[in-house]
Amino acid sequence: MEPLPLPDRLASFAGLPRGHISEIIGSRLGVRSSGRSSGRTALAHAILAESIALGEICALVDWANSFDPATAHRNGVALEKLLWVQCGHQPDRALKVADLLLHTGGFGVVALDLCDVPPSTLRRIPLSWWHRFRRAIENTPTILLIAGNQPVAGSCAACVIEMEQKRTHWSGSEHVPLFAGIETQGTSRKPIRAESVLLRASMAG
Repeated sequence: MEPLPLPDRLASFAGLPRGHISEIIGSRLGVRSSGRSSGRTALAHAILAESIALGEICALVDWANSFDPATAHRNGVALEKLLWVQCGHQPDRALKVADLLLHTGGFGVVALDLCDVPPSTLRRIPLSWWHRFRRAIENTPTILLIAGNQPVAGSCAACVIEMEQKRTHWSGSEHVPLFAGIETQGTSRKPIRAESVLLRASMAG
């Protein structure tokens, strides 16, 4: 029996094109002692969950060892279908691991988490890496999903989604507030398409 054909895009999330690089960007804004989430991690989890639901194996290259399996599981990611590689705050190692995975092939989504890498470090990444990654996944069903504070892949990226938190929802009383969720908005910076510019979601927990 031949395998079922895969969709050309992960259509539920801004139509991420297969065989291309996509980026999710958004910075954490300081609110008191904690950060204000932009929603980029939750969106990345949703994309991984959708790919896995299609029967694919996914990989996460985690430069800062910041991936939280419990949160990902709550967001629908089947952890047994996810290869998680910790890179100990070493961007060079993260790039080399991503390169190995992309050239090995067989993954629906390879997520490269560069969130909170210092801008000075990002600027030192040679453009040749992104060209190499783009060539590695051309004409394949694999998506390279880069999550970070700012775009890094330049012209090599086919899709850039900027995430922003719009509001936080609370329940409970004034004296004992309970977190009920956040509402985020995603704007497609590349390509600019009127029918898919805005993405909104309420994410609890």
